[in-house]
Amino acid sequence: MKNWIKTAAVTGLSSIRTRATLRLLKSARQRGYRLARVVKWLDPNTLRKYSAFKPRPFPPVESQVAGATMRLDLNDHIQYRAYLQGSFDDVPIACALATCDAQTAYIDVGANIGTTSIPVAARHVPTICIEASIGTMARLAANARLNSLGPFTMLQVAASNAAAHLQLHIPATGNDGAASVYAGWNRSARESRIETVAAVCVDTMVSSLTDRPVGCVKIDVEGHELAVIEGLQETLHRHRPAVVFEWRVDLMQQNGVAVVDPRPLFPDGYQLHAVSLSPNGQIQLAPFDPFTMYENAVAVDDVAVAKLLRYRHHT
Repeated sequence: MKNWIKTAAVTGLSSIRTRATLRLLKSARQRGYRLARVVKWLDPNTLRKYSAFKPRPFPPVESQVAGATMRLDLNDHIQYRAYLQGSFDDVPIACALATCDAQTAYIDVGANIGTTSIPVAARHVPTICIEASIGTMARLAANARLNSLGPFTMLQVAASNAAAHLQLHIPATGNDGAASVYAGWNRSARESRIETVAAVCVDTMVSSLTDRPVGCVKIDVEGHELAVIEGLQETLHRHRPAVVFEWRVDLMQQNGVAVVDPRPLFPDGYQLHAVSLSPNGQIQLAPFDPFTMYENAVAVDDVAVAKLLRYRHHT
């Protein structure tokens, strides 16, 4: 599509992307209309890739997300999708609830605004949230205050394989969840803003924050997953948690990041799978290929596999 046509299209979409339009879109989806193309073209994650997009300021919208109350910014991809769908991604929530209980800790690395951690903590699972961006952490804390939660700890820090300071590249508009240590990760048309953040190993945090067994760890850190797993070794060997992680080999390759098989980083007895949910809420496991992209993969031992396969997720 020629640039002037793209500019005109984005300008037109920006003008009709009002709060009333988005309420109508949510209502239509609740009535069973998928409207996938409309949802995609009004998604801030689509529009941020065109420089003509100037997000219309909206006051936050209070909405139910996976059984929890949250204030959502409809100019952010994750929050827009959570508003329309009633949840952003049920897979990591299901894996956490299948493997954790009131006596077992859940760790959310890359917690964002809490679309996974808060629904899990609302079921009285002790939860530790790790979020690097100071602005995103403020929104996570605000959402936590809206809910009655079990033990809930928030750390504004990056997770990595060593103590360090990292530069976090955050898209100028549209998707704070795409913040990455890689400048070209999921790039926007406009220049990203940069935050310098402290980084530590998850093992260091676990030893000082909880004496409970760790049942599940979720890792969604936009390309930094291997480093986080390297800094999780003591926890893996001591607690043998399920580890749910995003595996974006497509973006790794685009950014010149070597695609390394993560399986040797896990203790003996662990298996890696692609993980998804069936329409009836059953957790489904499929073979893992390190050179294939997965929105969700899971590393588990036999005990955790049995828990995942017994569980049925109810939204």
